[in-house]
Amino acid sequence: MAVAQHSQQCPNNAGPSSADGNVQQQNYCDGGDQQLWNFVPVAGVADRYTVVNQQSGRCLDVSGVSSADGAAVHQWTCLNGLTSSSPCAG
Repeated sequence: MAVAQHSQQCPNNAGPSSADGNVQQQNYCDGGDQQLWNFVPVAGVADRYTVVNQQSGRCLDVSGVSSADGAAVHQWTCLNGLTSSSPCAG
């Protein structure tokens, strides 16, 4: 389970929902599947991972492929190990 150091809260699939575009938020850590995330290696790319929610099976994604501070984070269908945004670096 991932826990934010500053707030001691967990990333949470709001709702919970399996819909594309569902906003992700931090919330009290209760250990539910909506708060469990798997880091899946991207095939053929060293030290790159997609982050997949255990409850929805969707990938963590930055809305609009934004690189701006404060950009919205949501879930989206995983596309061949990638979403519309860049995968996480390890």
